[in-house]
Amino acid sequence: MTSIEDDLSILATEEDDSPNSFKGKRRSKRDLQGRTYKCGCEKMYLSYPALYTHIKTKHDGITPPGTETPNSIGNRGRGRPRKMPIEKEEKNDIKESLEENPLEDLEILGGQTDPINGFDDPNSELLNKIKEWKNKPAEEFFDKENLSCDDAFAAYLIEISENIGEDTYKNFILFFENLRICLNLRGYQLHLDENSVKISNYSKTKGPEKIPGIFNYYIQQYMPLNFPSFNKSIAIKISLHFDKWLLKNNLTDMKILLTDEIIN
Repeated sequence: MTSIEDDLSILATEEDDSPNSFKGKRRSKRDLQGRTYKCGCEKMYLSYPALYTHIKTKHDGITPPGTETPNSIGNRGRGRPRKMPIEKEEKNDIKESLEENPLEDLEILGGQTDPINGFDDPNSELLNKIKEWKNKPAEEFFDKENLSCDDAFAAYLIEISENIGEDTYKNFILFFENLRICLNLRGYQLHLDENSVKISNYSKTKGPEKIPGIFNYYIQQYMPLNFPSFNKSIAIKISLHFDKWLLKNNLTDMKILLTDEIIN
């Protein structure tokens, strides 16, 4: 079974102009044009932030021998592999790269999955919501009044399923199934103007406009306690991409702000 990183290939930054399309022009994994950042494991990247994230997630932050960047070629030295350094300016570059194209370095492979596949629970409420929307015109979704969080999750998963394999899609399911639980436990705290009334069915009754406000808690506190095996770096990228999708479709006006603690 492949992991999300193994089953993903690069999405280009140019996306379809239609308001509800995830589809973009994908760069082939074999397209090496412009990829001047090379990891010692032979992976090639377009930017230092992408290379840095790869080394951090795949090599525990230790630079493999043979790693090359435009500035390092011709300046090779000997010695044991070292931790990949990250300066303040580089950290800002990484933030900007993540925010601009959060899934770029996850290598999203072209592919397609039936969005109703991959659910362990046949009675999943999220699965039922996907079945509700799967065969309806996208315009009908965006014209619907009082969209719920569950509606937004379903629409996003339907779109993302057109671009990824089933094993990868299962990771997205796990991410959003747990996000639903987290929202139903803590989402009411996002509505302090409503006297903090606890809403146990938040994802069914509330709209998606405040979802970005819970991602910091979700990634930093909820995930380590409830499904610690999920890669934090990948969770951040899914969160950022989902937030971009919400913004693009006018379902929120909130933008996730990355902190240094999350980047490290």
